[in-house]
Order: sequence, then C-alpha cells, then structure tokens
Amino acid sequence: GGGGTLGGRVLSQAEREARQRALQVALREEEARRHMPEPAEAEPALEPEIVEVAPEPAAPLDPESLRRRELEELAAIENEAKRKIEEERFLLEEEQKRRDAERAAEDARRKAVADRSGQAAAARAPAADQAGLRGVPATADDEEDTRRRTGGGPGRGAPGRGALPGARSGRPARRPGHGR
Repeated sequence: GGGGTLGGRVLSQAEREARQRALQVALREEEARRHMPEPAEAEPALEPEIVEVAPEPAAPLDPESLRRRELEELAAIENEAKRKIEEERFLLEEEQKRRDAERAAEDARRKAVADRSGQAAAARAPAADQAGLRGVPATADDEEDTRRRTGGGPGRGAPGRGALPGARSGRPARRPGHGR
C-alpha cells in the first residue's frame, strides 16, 4: 500500500523500506535468541546433548587424549578391514567347497559310466575271461611285441644272436641293416 504514518507524519518510500528491513533484521535476531538457550542453563542443557550426539567434548583435548582417540579410530578401521578380509576368505572357501563338490560329483558320474562300460565289455566276452585267455595276443605281430617286452618265449634264438632263420614267428628272418 499507501504511505505509513509515524507520529502523524507520512513516511517516504525509502523510509518505509528502511524501516521494513530493520524490522526484519530485528525479527531474525529475536528468532535466533529464542532458539539459543539462556547462558545460565546452557551448560547443563548442552552437556547431555553433546554426550549423546557426538562423543567429542566441546573443549579441545590434550595431546594424549587426541592420540588415544586416533589409536581407537585406527583400531576400529583395522577391525573393519579384518572383518572384510575374513568375510572374503569365507566366501572364497565356500566357493572352493562348491567347486570341489561339483568336481567330485562329476568324477563319480564318470566312474559310474566307466564301470557300466567295463561291465558291458565283460558281458560281451565272458567266455574269454572265464577260460583265462585274457591278455593273449591276437596276431603274430602282437605275439612278437609281447615277447620283445617280456624278454623270452618261443621264436627267439640263442641269447645274444638275434632271430635265427626259420624261427616260428611266422615272419621271414631279418636282414642286417633292414630292421626296426
């Protein structure tokens, strides 16, 4: 609105604005004073709040107290780091146990398949196993290989002289320089 009056006198626009600013400043200061406790009751009222809200007292600490607090904070940080390391180690061990269990299950499955295939092979040749013919070479080459590995048997000549002509291996005699 219009012009305000002060003691019957009309205030100019500049005077009204200055008065309004002064009232706003006074109002803010009054609000600030209301929120601040009275000096007499400030210490008893603030002590419990400081203890509950922040563990640090308002007064600066002596060097020994500061050092003790820093050591406590460092210990808390180290404990947290150790806890995280232990948790990570636990998770890694659990993962390793899971992998080992999977590997054991896979090995058991493979063994069962191998056992079944071995049983099937045994079922296909029961007469050979029962007659004791297992491991007998099927061809003359197999027979010769077996003799070479075992170091004896028919078809070999006198010791140290090599195969003799007419040996019973079913193969012609070896010629010098043309052997295996």
